[in-house]
Amino acid sequence: MNLTEERSQVNETSEEITAADVALSVTTILLSLLICAGNALTIAAIIRSPRLHTLPNMYVMSLAAADLLVGLLMPVLALFFLAPIKNAFNNAKYACLLLFAGLYASCLCSAINMALIATDRYIFITRPFWYERVVTRDVVRGVVAVCWSLAVLMGSVPLYANR
Repeated sequence: MNLTEERSQVNETSEEITAADVALSVTTILLSLLICAGNALTIAAIIRSPRLHTLPNMYVMSLAAADLLVGLLMPVLALFFLAPIKNAFNNAKYACLLLFAGLYASCLCSAINMALIATDRYIFITRPFWYERVVTRDVVRGVVAVCWSLAVLMGSVPLYANR
């Protein structure tokens, strides 16, 4: 058997969809449905209930939005586990980069939001009088806007780095 025949056999077998690939894709899609449902309910609860319109919940709302974005992008990522679709995306460089940049940005935004929630609670507990004076609705909106801007900026690096 020569090298060309070996490569054609490898290409034929790489197109096959295994049971493990399907199971991983189905699990990822089911997980993304749970993520979307949970975060959509969180957003709806905060929007519909005036008692939940608090400054700390602005961070929670931002976290839920970032996680909802992750949940919406996960089914597309799940399709990458299937060889024929993965091979089709190999020819669509910018679609692949855009997907991963979106996932990276939303995961980064989620992580930053968790750090912001922890920092907010820490300041509230350790310096309650300073917190009441300094942390206002406009300050929290600005911090959340910087969080999303930083995440989008960092998430778009793969688009610029892969020319």
